[in-house]
Amino acid sequence: MALFDAYARSYDAWFTTLRGQVVWEVERKLLCDFLRPRPGEEILDAGCGTGLLTRELAARGVNVTGIDISPAMLAVAREKTREFPNVVLACADITALPLPSCAFDGVVCFTALEFVSRPGEALREMWRVLKPGGRMVLGVLNALSPWAWARAGRGVFAHAHFYSYREMRALIKETLGRVPLRWAGAVYFPPCCPEFCLRYTGLFELLGSAFARPFSAVLVFRIDKTG
Repeated sequence: MALFDAYARSYDAWFTTLRGQVVWEVERKLLCDFLRPRPGEEILDAGCGTGLLTRELAARGVNVTGIDISPAMLAVAREKTREFPNVVLACADITALPLPSCAFDGVVCFTALEFVSRPGEALREMWRVLKPGGRMVLGVLNALSPWAWARAGRGVFAHAHFYSYREMRALIKETLGRVPLRWAGAVYFPPCCPEFCLRYTGLFELLGSAFARPFSAVLVFRIDKTG
């Protein structure tokens, strides 16, 4: 049984809470700002899980292929995206994608590499299916964030490998060589932040991105395939 099968039906519950909604809005905005999806493009959502980002991209008119190793998570994603004819979902391992080379305008992988035992192979596969001129966006949970300390050893996160900025940058360089890269952080308020403080999320993000970028809950990288 895939690791996430046991969590599939309860996975989205946190995103219905006020805190979860605020976190997802911040993450979603940064991911889409980096990916810049355009209607009609072919985008791969690698490790799509329950389809939160898949649905967001489909609603923007993108043709989305969602890949995940968990059949149970994909079942939830199918329910969530059944109104969108521009979504194709398939069960597969992102370290061995059953997809042709140079097939996608963009590839996004959000909080999936943490659970992959061979992340370098996953990066190579995602790079392989990306068209020249395309862009790959990677989002990972930050090892240096208070959110990682709060999550460590709990539930599905007991199986996760959290990444620091330096470690992630080294993995990208080791796997893909010297490639055009930019990065940013998302979610700077602490997990213990009282709910009334969530109204100041914009201020947290502004100050965090200016003074504490390596310590955000999530690190997001964009890599451009120039040739």
